[in-house]
Amino acid sequence: MEVLEKVKALLLIPQMECMTINQVADFYNVDQNTIKQVVLRNTEELRSDGMCNKTPVDFKILKVTSRTFKNLEQKNGKLIAQINDITTLEIPNRGIHCFPRRAILRIVMLLRDNKIAKEVSTQLLNIEEKSDSSTKTEEINEEEKLLLNIAKAFASGDNVKLMQAASEHSAYQKRCLAENEEKNRQLENDNKALSKNILEWKDRSKLNA
Repeated sequence: MEVLEKVKALLLIPQMECMTINQVADFYNVDQNTIKQVVLRNTEELRSDGMCNKTPVDFKILKVTSRTFKNLEQKNGKLIAQINDITTLEIPNRGIHCFPRRAILRIVMLLRDNKIAKEVSTQLLNIEEKSDSSTKTEEINEEEKLLLNIAKAFASGDNVKLMQAASEHSAYQKRCLAENEEKNRQLENDNKALSKNILEWKDRSKLNA
């Protein structure tokens, strides 16, 4: 995640540690509609990276609990949040998508022909080249390797390799999701069985003990 800071300073919303669509657009020097289209086409993937919807209520609660914002002002259909003397955010009453660092980094892989995104990819490749084999084995897990393959394909401009790398990562995510769902089902069944055994246990003295 530090690569993002090396390429361009990140101004994250304090305490929330995330960016709005407008802030992400500013970071990559694109218009908001470009980011909105990326979100529309890749909603599930970005949500897995922590993208979420924040409403004016979330900002108001944060101001009360941590005094994060200098000022909050409710206007027609939106909340104006002032972070400091030069930075303000507009949050529609319906809420707005917010992106943590991981989701911001994911957008690098989803933007095409973008100077900032290409620089982030280059920095990722530089880190990979400087790491020795033992460090790579210890510190890079399977998903990170798959993401790195996407970065390499993106930087090379080879669309076939990019599609293949993206497909492999998508298959990995689906496999992990299926495994987690199976674990959750098993846990739910175990909990039901445990609850049934407790309810049917006739020796209450041992249960109370």
